[in-house]
Amino acid sequence: MILYLTIWFEKLLRTEVTFEGVIRWFVGTCLFISACILASFGTIHTIFDDRESSLSVLRYVILRHTQNSLSPAGLYYKLMVWFKDCLVDAEGDSGGNGKIDLLNRYSSMPSFAVQGLKEFLWELVDVFVVRYKREPTTKQIQTYEACKVSNSDLAPELPAGEYSTKQEKLDNPAWLIGTLEAMGHQMRCFSKQTKASVRVPL
Repeated sequence: MILYLTIWFEKLLRTEVTFEGVIRWFVGTCLFISACILASFGTIHTIFDDRESSLSVLRYVILRHTQNSLSPAGLYYKLMVWFKDCLVDAEGDSGGNGKIDLLNRYSSMPSFAVQGLKEFLWELVDVFVVRYKREPTTKQIQTYEACKVSNSDLAPELPAGEYSTKQEKLDNPAWLIGTLEAMGHQMRCFSKQTKASVRVPL
């Protein structure tokens, strides 16, 4: 996962970052953050924790290395808070309520120069946050099961339907990688040379 994210980030930024030294510094930053977040001494780090940690690496590096609407002070504050909430210590994932709140208040994410990047992050967060949502009640599940028979188009929009769909994505080992690859083919970035929107080469 770390290697994949490193390659994905490098390709994302190549249209704006042209100096080889900056590219190397960026890759080193990504690996360092990834190692800090995923290193779990004496604790069991589940695949779900690893994926959620990769989301933290993703938003950190995107904010640090792509043009966005945050002021320098605002960027510093967000990076500091987000990185602190995602550290792992001897007790396991730190952050607790702060980590949950981090996902729930993702609406504060700024706009980026890369088209569709904000929506892409929202798509990932919307699935990951289901880990911290209450499970549907028995009544909601019964309503969902009945609706699947009588109105299959409406069923996924019900509370139990939305929960089930997101949980299935989270349980799917290929979901995160597949979403990253799909986004990689759709990303477009403003080119300073041509003054136009161009697709990010992958």
